[in-house]
Amino acid sequence: MELRWSEDCIGGAYCHYGTVRGSALAKPSGEETGTPVKLEGGISGSFADKKCNAANTRCSDAIVSWTEGAHRYAVSLKDGKKDALVRMANSAIKAGRKETQP
Repeated sequence: MELRWSEDCIGGAYCHYGTVRGSALAKPSGEETGTPVKLEGGISGSFADKKCNAANTRCSDAIVSWTEGAHRYAVSLKDGKKDALVRMANSAIKAGRKETQP
C-alpha cells in the first residue's frame, strides 16, 4: 500500500509519503541490508536509512523490514527516522496479533 499526499497524485516522489508492505517470504530488493532493530515480541528487524543520488534530488525511503513465519513485512517513509519507523512496525505487529487472537 502506498501512502500519498493527495487523491490526485499521479505517482512519483513528489507526492509519495511511504509504504506498508507484506509478501510471501521472498525478500524485496534493498531490504536485506541495514542495521538490526528489535521489534515487538522479540522480533528481529532491519533498518535501512534513505539513499540519495549524487545531486541529492531523489532519495529512497528509509525502511524497517522484518520476517514473521512465512511472511516478509516492511514499512517505509520518505525521510523517515529510525524511531518513527520502529514505532510503525511495532504498531503493525501488535495490530496483526489482535486480529489472530480468539
